[in-house]
Amino acid sequence: GILFQADRAGNLVVSTVVKDGPAYKAGTVKRGDVLYEVDGVNVYRWAARDVGIKLMGTRGSIVYLCFLRKGSLYEVMISR
Repeated sequence: GILFQADRAGNLVVSTVVKDGPAYKAGTVKRGDVLYEVDGVNVYRWAARDVGIKLMGTRGSIVYLCFLRKGSLYEVMISR
């Protein structure tokens, strides 16, 4: 799992990557990364509740997340 915290601008920033969770195992998501897209949909500055709904899915299904880190975007594929 990934825990997010909204910053002053309304961005959802990774506050914790839960040890042994799918994002942790992927090894690319880091604290401080900003969530930018979920399954190709731009969620930059969406409300946390709305992003949470977008992140929900069937256990074992794949979700594509795009993050912003130091001005560059990167995508990661994670199993729910």
